[in-house]
Amino acid sequence: MPGGGRQPGRRPTPGSGPEKRPPGWPGHRLVVGAGEVDTVSMQLLERGAALASLAEYAHEARHGDGRLALVAGEAGVGKSALVEQLQHDLPDARWSWGACDGLFTPRPLGPLLDLSDQLGGELEDLCRAGAAREDLFRALLRQVSQPGTLSVVVIEDVHWADTGRCERPRRG
Repeated sequence: MPGGGRQPGRRPTPGSGPEKRPPGWPGHRLVVGAGEVDTVSMQLLERGAALASLAEYAHEARHGDGRLALVAGEAGVGKSALVEQLQHDLPDARWSWGACDGLFTPRPLGPLLDLSDQLGGELEDLCRAGAAREDLFRALLRQVSQPGTLSVVVIEDVHWADTGRCERPRRG
């Protein structure tokens, strides 16, 4: 996604602002000097086509045709700003955020653990019990596939994902 991005072009600091956010949850306020800047109400430039595609995917998902969408680009190009704008445009969706660790020894299945904290239920129970990876992915799919709810799962920094995070069980 060349060019564009949010003006003034800075990514919000996760966990900034007065409210407590789950791990990986985007901040919609950027701390600049002594003040804060609202990054959601800023105009997102040169992203109309990408936002339209994502909105169409959301419409299809509402009608039972879910999908995986990869938002890719160089660092600082505005990937997070694009997803945050979509979140703003889909206020009735259930949003869950996880992140892959850029560590030499990342947390095993870290994004699923992040998601379990937010989604609770079966996924959280299985994570706490140390269930097999396949069971965790199946539980996640069940929880985000509930009829009548548009669930959007965002996994940040997928380029750090290891094999254990990338492989998921086939539906069956």
